[in-house]
Amino acid sequence: IGQGSGPGGVSSYTRQVSGNIPSSMGPGNYFAKLWVDYGNMITESNEYNNEVQTSTTELTVQDCTPELRPTALSGPNNALSGQTITISYSIENTGLGEANNFPVDMFLSSDSTITTSDTHLGADSITLGASTSVSNTLSVTVPSNVNSGCWYLSLIHISEPTRLLSISVARVGVEKKQ
Repeated sequence: IGQGSGPGGVSSYTRQVSGNIPSSMGPGNYFAKLWVDYGNMITESNEYNNEVQTSTTELTVQDCTPELRPTALSGPNNALSGQTITISYSIENTGLGEANNFPVDMFLSSDSTITTSDTHLGADSITLGASTSVSNTLSVTVPSNVNSGCWYLSLIHISEPTRLLSISVARVGVEKKQ
């Protein structure tokens, strides 16, 4: 992480060294180690006593990114095709970083396997601070081409191209408007 040098001819000295934690270091607990004459540039009578390591964890690296999780979703038990309905939802950020303007999309599916290929009902954009949650509503219109039957509502947040976070609720009965 860092290196320092000291004055010659001194039997010992104390120095504070700083450096950057590499971005490749993942979250976790780490130990600190000090090497003296790391490259063996100084000829010594004992080259094997040039290091000391902490016996307890000295450095904890934390993941300071957001961690979003939908926690609730509810809507009406019945709806007509073409009808505007209100969907209530809650999302929490259990991470240490703020999530700015992330998309939340609502879908309607004829089965409980809900994907972004299902019928898109609407979207919202939200910002959540670290360790906070939000409850909100979104008004959407059930498409007029949806047939009568049992359907599933779902909230999906796409945080990465391969990572979908979704939550679905019990079925919603839809009647085709005549």
